[in-house]
Amino acid sequence: MRFFLESAVADEAKKVREWGLLDGVWLSAAAAEKAGVDYRRAARELSSLTDGPVCVGPVSTDAKGMYKEARELAKLGKDIVVGCSRRTRSPCAPPAVTPRRRR
Repeated sequence: MRFFLESAVADEAKKVREWGLLDGVWLSAAAAEKAGVDYRRAARELSSLTDGPVCVGPVSTDAKGMYKEARELAKLGKDIVVGCSRRTRSPCAPPAVTPRRRR
């Protein structure tokens, strides 16, 4: 079993690491905004606090922008995992999971 912290706050990650429970971090742009921290800076800092992955996601909505942003995010730390939302408007959502329009 692994424990992942869902936060954008480095002090929270440090506290959980002290407990010996920081196996990785889930980071969202919304959480960074809510915490008042820069998303990319938070990803870089959290990556330095854990030996496990920091899971991030691009905020772009078009495939080309998502790809470019994912490449940039991956450079922020040693183990950055870039996730892709299955939202219906996301270019990463395969047709099989995208709801069909009713006629």
